[in-house]
Amino acid sequence: MSVSSTMSVLSTVLSSDFKTITQSDVDNMSESELKDYLDRQDFLTKIKIAKKGIGLKHLVFDSHFLVRKEVARQGYGLALLIDDPDEDVRVEVAKHGFGLDKLKNDESEYVLAEVKLQLARQKST
Repeated sequence: MSVSSTMSVLSTVLSSDFKTITQSDVDNMSESELKDYLDRQDFLTKIKIAKKGIGLKHLVFDSHFLVRKEVARQGYGLALLIDDPDEDVRVEVAKHGFGLDKLKNDESEYVLAEVKLQLARQKST
């Protein structure tokens, strides 16, 4: 997916509404209740939930790449997401400086550009 496509979807995400789930709500749920709750949500809601750092251990396996991208942005599940089929997710992994040795051989020019940027930042520090 191109950057412009991603930005278009994200603008939709930012303008949609959802019932706010709080950490207190999560604390009162069992793992299976949380997973069931997340499974019933649309991908836009899941992204907002992931932005709060809630349910990441379930959302890392979500079928929608934008949900997994937000999980990676949170720094969660990077060892799993480094092999994600979507380049946007792998770029987020690279932004954390994670797995650059592996990602420097990625097929995506988008991922490779981020790897080069991160490697340059590491050299300058």
